[in-house]
Amino acid sequence: MKKKKAKKEKIDPSSLKVAELKEELEKRGLESKGLKASLVKRLADALEAEGGGDEEGEEEEEEEEEEEAGGSSEENYLEKLWELKDLMLKRLSAGEMKDVLEMNDQFAKGGNQDLAHRIADGN
Repeated sequence: MKKKKAKKEKIDPSSLKVAELKEELEKRGLESKGLKASLVKRLADALEAEGGGDEEGEEEEEEEEEEEAGGSSEENYLEKLWELKDLMLKRLSAGEMKDVLEMNDQFAKGGNQDLAHRIADGN
């Protein structure tokens, strides 16, 4: 069994300045334009999806723990996919989901469930 890596300091998006918010969003390949409130929300959502903001190592640790627990990678993938869809439905408006789909040249019409499904699946 591998030792767990020391966790990085967690980021509090609401305490960051606009320039810092933009920098953190750009690191994650996310849109960095908009008002501070939307930048804070976008970064908070990204950090939550990442599991608290630890960019490196945490995903590997989760995979190792799941393998030790006996879960298959396909089951874990599907579980993560459903978690992502649920998170998008809670956190993003229909307009925001449509914007994401349009930025990725995907079909951007339908109900919230359809939009979240397309974003998560990449179809």
